[in-house]
Amino acid sequence: RCAGAGEGGECGCRRLEPPPECAGAPPRRTVTALVGDFMLDAIIPAAEGFAAEECCPVELVHCSISSWQRVAEADLQEGDLSRFDLVSLLGAWVPPLAEMGMLQDVTDWVGANLDRMQWGDIFPKVKLNIARYDRRVFAIPTDGDVIVSMHNARLLEAAGLQPPSTWREWIEVSKHFHGKDLDGDGLPDAGSCITTAKGDGLFASSLFAFLAPFLQQQGTSQGLFFNPETMQPRFKSPAFKEGLRMFREAVSYSAHALQGPLSFVEASEMFVRQRCALHYNWVGPVKDIMKGDHGGEGQSGVAYLSPDMIPGVTQAFNPVSGQMEDCTNATCPYLDADGVNRAPFYAKGGICWSVSASSPDDKQEGALNLALEIASSKNSMSLVALPESLMDPFRYSHFLNLEDINSEAAQQYLAHGWEHWQILRMADVIQKCFEHENGAKDLSVHGLKLYFGKGFEDSIHKYLDGEQELEDTVVELEELWHGITGQFGVLAQRDLYRKSLGLLPVQEPSYFIAKIAATVAIALLVSSLMLGGRAFWLAQHLKEFQLETEESARQREKMRERVQALMDTAPVGRVLKVLRDIRAGYEPKAQELEETIALLQSGRDLWLPSETQKARDGPRHRMKRSSSMQGAGKLLQQYLQYGMPFATGGTMGSQKQKDWKFQQVANKYRNSPIHSGNWERTLSLNSSAFRDKYGDKSRDKSGDKSGGSPSRLQPHSSGSGRRILGSSPAEQAALGEDHLQRAHSAGFEEYGDVLSGHMDEEKTRTSVFSLVRTPTLECRTNVGLVPTWTWDPFRVNDSTGGHGLWYVSRSVFQVSGVLEHLEVSSESLWYYLARIEMGMPPNPYHNAVHVSDVVQTTAFIVLQGGLREAMALTDLEVFAVLFAALIHDFEHTGVTNDFLMKMQDPLSIIFSDSAINERMHCARAFQLLYNDDPLLMFQQDWPTERWFEFRKMVIELVLATDMAQHFTFVAQVKAKLLGGPEAFDRKDSRDRMTALKMALKAADISAQAKDWDIAKRFADNFISESFAQGDREREYEVEMSPLCDREGLNVNLSQVAFIDALVLPLFEALCTLLPKMSFSLAHLERNRAHWGDEERGSSPSGDPLASSSSDNGNASPLPEPAAAATGEA
Repeated sequence: RCAGAGEGGECGCRRLEPPPECAGAPPRRTVTALVGDFMLDAIIPAAEGFAAEECCPVELVHCSISSWQRVAEADLQEGDLSRFDLVSLLGAWVPPLAEMGMLQDVTDWVGANLDRMQWGDIFPKVKLNIARYDRRVFAIPTDGDVIVSMHNARLLEAAGLQPPSTWREWIEVSKHFHGKDLDGDGLPDAGSCITTAKGDGLFASSLFAFLAPFLQQQGTSQGLFFNPETMQPRFKSPAFKEGLRMFREAVSYSAHALQGPLSFVEASEMFVRQRCALHYNWVGPVKDIMKGDHGGEGQSGVAYLSPDMIPGVTQAFNPVSGQMEDCTNATCPYLDADGVNRAPFYAKGGICWSVSASSPDDKQEGALNLALEIASSKNSMSLVALPESLMDPFRYSHFLNLEDINSEAAQQYLAHGWEHWQILRMADVIQKCFEHENGAKDLSVHGLKLYFGKGFEDSIHKYLDGEQELEDTVVELEELWHGITGQFGVLAQRDLYRKSLGLLPVQEPSYFIAKIAATVAIALLVSSLMLGGRAFWLAQHLKEFQLETEESARQREKMRERVQALMDTAPVGRVLKVLRDIRAGYEPKAQELEETIALLQSGRDLWLPSETQKARDGPRHRMKRSSSMQGAGKLLQQYLQYGMPFATGGTMGSQKQKDWKFQQVANKYRNSPIHSGNWERTLSLNSSAFRDKYGDKSRDKSGDKSGGSPSRLQPHSSGSGRRILGSSPAEQAALGEDHLQRAHSAGFEEYGDVLSGHMDEEKTRTSVFSLVRTPTLECRTNVGLVPTWTWDPFRVNDSTGGHGLWYVSRSVFQVSGVLEHLEVSSESLWYYLARIEMGMPPNPYHNAVHVSDVVQTTAFIVLQGGLREAMALTDLEVFAVLFAALIHDFEHTGVTNDFLMKMQDPLSIIFSDSAINERMHCARAFQLLYNDDPLLMFQQDWPTERWFEFRKMVIELVLATDMAQHFTFVAQVKAKLLGGPEAFDRKDSRDRMTALKMALKAADISAQAKDWDIAKRFADNFISESFAQGDREREYEVEMSPLCDREGLNVNLSQVAFIDALVLPLFEALCTLLPKMSFSLAHLERNRAHWGDEERGSSPSGDPLASSSSDNGNASPLPEPAAAATGEA
């Protein structure tokens, strides 16, 4: 015994003294740590190493598992009288203790010791479950707890059954074996062994491990237990009721039905003795089962008892319909390759070390170093390899190079009696669980023992034993939990629950009312103390403010009138009115239709009033149009329709054409292999698109995944997956179901491998981790001068091994010079860029190459085109517009918003038929930053106000790229610019935002203002993607979208119309604001002439940008960007 054990004798103590060599060292105060009995022997070697290295005595107070939590909480509540400097806890205990201020915030210490701790080596979900709370670090992980399942392979193979992947399959397998003699003793055995015993606090973990996939589909932050907005328990939800019904059915074919409730130890023992075919439990007991010699028929270890990820479900609650429905990628975005929604349950969270907030400062450093010593990769390896330690792998290095039986990690396991095949199987299951984006956290609030105590267990058991109906059970559980929540305070519990899930606290309306009331009260108090002169001064300023407000209102009204006048007097107003009438199903008068066609073919600038048509000059110079190019007017009409919102009010033609039979079309579409519910997640890290771009190419293309290491990554290469989105439904169907499944969701090892850096550095092609480490100079060299106008995004993409987007984005962010000023973590940003590049689908046009071009062009307009200086942009605005360019097409569906609406795609339902693609791009891109992964969180040091301002700007910018608002936006900008460039007030944030939108929109459609070869290649890609959509519309027998009919579209004239209708009006406005950009109009004119030459069958000779055919055949030189715009950044 030693001093730290205290009185009462319920805990023991082991004191470790420094070695004799430390005799001459300065005396150090003893570090006292609380541990559980079961881990004492495992951690003593690391503690001895710390005592020797630091010359510091250590006392390890060890308590039984039943008293461990009680002793820890009681001591922490003692404050300055606390005995312990370091306490071992379970992850679920950390948030309540941290919220009460009992645990020391060690975020800064961890940040200063990232390399020593090998922080990136820890599984992402382990850090989320254990270490982090409220975006801060309060614990050092030394264990990773998750519940996994096991099956008796010998029994299943003899019966011709497969291991269950869903709970319904689990029940069917259990039903097959239940009541049969499985171990040869002549007595009936059970189908499964499930923990159901009451009183040990573990029954709730068994129950919610089963219920997790029913209750959670949208990722870890969704949570299992409460509605995070209202703190309403989820017992009355259809998902909970369906899960509890199925749990009772599973229990009816388990050992519970034969001999009553089982503890988790009893359940494991029965499974080992072959008295049941299926079982699920924590990794710790499963390790002991796999390693132990339990009569494996001549083999060392139980070769026929094999672990798996815990089963999932194929149905989910649809909040739109209010029913349980088959999973789609909208309701279950993390489906695996078999279409199963899994949610591995991190029961209790795992063991960790926290420093008592009451520990003296000079002992806190020693306590943290002791925790680091125990959790280090080297020392923790022996802990997790020891089967009986109940401490499980939590680092990537615990599985490093396991394929090599002679590797250091493999030898550690083999030394403790493992078989090589057992190590590999266990590593595969654990790594998948701790990288799963839908992993489920255990409850972490005040009063855990009350929520899962006797009342909860009794209520569930009454239902399991048939003593109570489901509805009565649900009501009883809800009343119980409401009462417990009320004891601690609903708002306090809600904030704690939300923080534990990584969500921000909810600010109640009463909070804002109180804040406003307090502000007003203070203002009244101050004003009442002011002298008369001060009151007069205040009155004067209020009057000035009123006048400024009235003047602002008058200016807005003038702007509205100016826009309306432009639309009323400019020909484009009449054109748009006729087109809207046509689109709404009204037959225009013959005279109106003739006038419209004449205007479209006239070559006039439809945006200028008739009386000012002849006064145009400078950058508004309009291109000459060839009168011989018949048909351009019709195509221009199509592009005008393309830039207008979709309307379903009707179409011209017969009643049969008007009746689209939307429901039948939608049903046929949803059953196809290409709607967004099936392929929108092609960009998920589990998918073949990810494997094709970053995966191990040594894997068999037929689908055999036996070869290759989960930690080996390869850069982009084209594969069969690139063909799918560019094919018609008929072509895709011909590819076969198996091929589509592999191309859409092939189960590649996830994101933690990519960002942790555990990759084969001998591979000849660049990995993502290597990309992030690429020096700035090498990065700039790969892409050339950044930003420049005359660059080739296709060449850059090829020369960087398919990583052009990553290189270009990194370069422009560095050149912008805003990262340091905004406290942006550059390394996290580089990881985020790599993740965005992974998420770009292989569409013909909306792909990574297009996005790299938009990023580059946006940077040019802002940094070299004069926008930054003209509008005095802030660093945050510059960063926001470059970031918006990066994500503006993230995970693009490859079809238009109109198509998604016509097909009643799930995305159109989720985003209410408004800017569907654009809203999805924003949601998915920001979702990456809400997963609480520090490797991606480049903004983690930002104040909340800056983050929300940045997010608001980015969303507004990305939504501006929706072509449905194009003409309205251009009309407003042109009306404003009638007053000249000075009409844009650089001090007005609204004007600056309008200018940023104009820059991003121009960059998005700037391809035809580039070199001819680039413009033509982008046009071909766009038409290819449009034709693929048209093929689908033809197959589904719906109205063909503009520009999508491969049988009737004149491609050359369509590009002339595209320039005239969409590109030129916007670039004219841009060049009025930014004269440095005027050179782009000449590029547009030259490329328009090239398309005319293509139509007439005469290709220009020589360099297409060196000369151009004008109407008289003479060549003219092409202007280049101004010297300031072409210099090296």
